[in-house]
Amino acid sequence: KEGYSIIGQGKVEQIMNAKPEDRRLIFEEATGLMVYKSRKEEIERKIDSSKNNLYIYAQRIEEAERRLGPLSKQADAAKEYKEYSDSLKFN
Repeated sequence: KEGYSIIGQGKVEQIMNAKPEDRRLIFEEATGLMVYKSRKEEIERKIDSSKNNLYIYAQRIEEAERRLGPLSKQADAAKEYKEYSDSLKFN
């Protein structure tokens, strides 16, 4: 299926005299690629944000796991003390 476009007078010359980067933008916009490029950029930003959040949560988990060892020992000691204390009350 062929598509036709009407280009204003002087536009062709303007396009031909444009820098390659500008020319590329003009053609990308004309073909509808800009919509997909902006969507891609938005998705990439979201992915970067998600990676950053994942890193932060991994750091929090690592810190919690580091504190878990000593806290577990304290909990065991408290449980042992309570059992010993309860056994003294009944004797």
